[in-house]
Amino acid sequence: MKKISDINELQYNEKQFGEIYENWANFEELKKIANTDKFIELIENKNPIVKAYASFGLVDNNYSNIPSIYRKFIENDSIVETADGSCTAGPAKISHELYFYYLRKLKDEEICCDTVLFQIDSLTIYNKSLENFNIYDGNGFIISKVLTNRVFPNTFNKRIAYLAFEKNNDYAIDYLSNWHKAEFKKELIEVFLKKFKKLDYESNEFFDFFEITEQLLKFSNKDINNEIVEILKKNENWVKDKRQFINLFNKYGIYDFGF
Repeated sequence: MKKISDINELQYNEKQFGEIYENWANFEELKKIANTDKFIELIENKNPIVKAYASFGLVDNNYSNIPSIYRKFIENDSIVETADGSCTAGPAKISHELYFYYLRKLKDEEICCDTVLFQIDSLTIYNKSLENFNIYDGNGFIISKVLTNRVFPNTFNKRIAYLAFEKNNDYAIDYLSNWHKAEFKKELIEVFLKKFKKLDYESNEFFDFFEITEQLLKFSNKDINNEIVEILKKNENWVKDKRQFINLFNKYGIYDFGF
């Protein structure tokens, strides 16, 4: 434990150029002598790096109650420095590291039906500390994964709708638009129109402007289509991409829009 805590960085198995991180080697040595009971004991260690590696050991030992460890972490999370030989390393919550360590153990075809991951995803959706959404931080990234892992039972819709419309979570909005468009039609139209009107084509990425336009066209609502056209007429910055917008309108059966 002392070797791991002294380095005090959550290191993964490979540096650049194939070298092994020292703390990952320490973790591998720990796995040779520690059983599941020992890893459960180490989850209570004061050092968050030790706790994180202990959770990895439990995953590797196929411990059946990983969700309970994940719950313990999100209720009293710690931020640690990570290193994995890539540009994505840096400060991270140990709950997030456990989540992605478990996720990486699954094959793509297992993700949608793995019962342990479903429990972890459920805890994540209802985790209040993740409500303050930021697309650029770890909270945003983990929510994006959770909401693309599967279609959740309808009992989750109220919570996901809260994240979408009260907390302005873009991933929750996209989830409802993809899977429950009819049920949340009114709310989705309002949020997409609000976003569309706020976008400045010149300062926003083309993709954002184009994507929201398409989301609105999917509702097949003549009044909304007319409103989109009027907004576009007032903003000349999109004209350089006019052909792509015309193709988009044509895709949804709209051929006469006056520009």
